[in-house]
Amino acid sequence: MSQISKYQLQGKVGSGVYGDVYKAINTQTGKIVAIKKIKKQQQDQGISAVALRETSILQTVQCENIVKLIEIEYVQGCIRLVMEFYDVDLDAYLKQNRLEINKIQEILYGILKGMNECHKKKCMHRDLKPQNILISKEGKVKIGDFGMARSFQQVPGSYTYEVITLWYRPPELLLKTTGYTTAIDVWSIGCIFAQMVLRAPLFAGDSEIQQMKLICENISLNQDNAQVLSNSIFQNQLEQKLDLKFANTCITQDGLDLLKKLLQLNPANRISCHEALRHPFFNNFQEPDEINQNMDILSQYFRVQQ
Repeated sequence: MSQISKYQLQGKVGSGVYGDVYKAINTQTGKIVAIKKIKKQQQDQGISAVALRETSILQTVQCENIVKLIEIEYVQGCIRLVMEFYDVDLDAYLKQNRLEINKIQEILYGILKGMNECHKKKCMHRDLKPQNILISKEGKVKIGDFGMARSFQQVPGSYTYEVITLWYRPPELLLKTTGYTTAIDVWSIGCIFAQMVLRAPLFAGDSEIQQMKLICENISLNQDNAQVLSNSIFQNQLEQKLDLKFANTCITQDGLDLLKKLLQLNPANRISCHEALRHPFFNNFQEPDEINQNMDILSQYFRVQQ
């Protein structure tokens, strides 16, 4: 950490609950970076717990689809996280472009790969939305803003339900469940997937009650959580709504099937990121290392048979 920064701020590009993000230039190398200035809380003494948590997660979860933490600075009593700079977020990208299904597939695959790595390292993002999905000029996908992220040991415990921006918040959090799992991120990914197809949010409520009504009209926030989430009638109602909503869109049958698996009301029934990456929707989207791995498995199988 340094007291004098080698980075020159060029303007604010984003703002979150725990910090503001600036575009900056490294005055020694000329490289453009993003700098997140962590907001100092009054009760903080020394380094903010929020900053410690976010830096710890970014150092633990290193993946080509997760924004890279370059270094940490301590300047004028403020923690500054220096990260890769990306040109645009998915929200702005959708406003500028009408995406074909193959591009939607590519972006979704990148999001799932990044979150699969997070979940493998026992980390929940807890604020997935288009504004936190970054895209480079070359089209590379990176997940950013881990200010709300939380790591856990074996099984997720009891946490605050006041996480995830409303439009991407899963039903268990709307029902104020505190014992949630990584499945909360999967629901958010489903909402992002839908938004890429529709070019508009799937469920754009202005309150928790309305958000729940948009998901399933007859659900009440006062009902028993387990009863609501496990009720097949509500799930069937949601899937019928999805069939109608996506009837005349570019989504394929495999894509719609994956979307329904991502948007299961019961988090226990939601597909995992690992499973989603192997869904038939991505059959023509395997990467070379995956193809080679599958060929090696087949070769070993035939050698054993001989």
